[in-house]
Amino acid sequence: MSYPYIDILGNIWPDDKLSALLADPDVSLTVMSGVSMGLRPDGTWSPAAVLNWAKIRYTREEPAALLLLLVTLYFDTDGRRYLTKEGGR
Repeated sequence: MSYPYIDILGNIWPDDKLSALLADPDVSLTVMSGVSMGLRPDGTWSPAAVLNWAKIRYTREEPAALLLLLVTLYFDTDGRRYLTKEGGR
């Protein structure tokens, strides 16, 4: 069973909608840029750094919150391999 995700603004995003967004090459490229902004040398990641970058990139809060959610989803799935055990969980 698939559960929806909730961004930092309280917007609910169904898993299938997020998957469809991540399948879009332009969105995926933007998410990977966010990943590079948030990944630290010690194998942890900084949600605050991603959110700050997203807020600079977008003038509205909604796209910034969605981008943070997509980057979080990436680190929870495919990107988990980039995190150390200590930093990843």
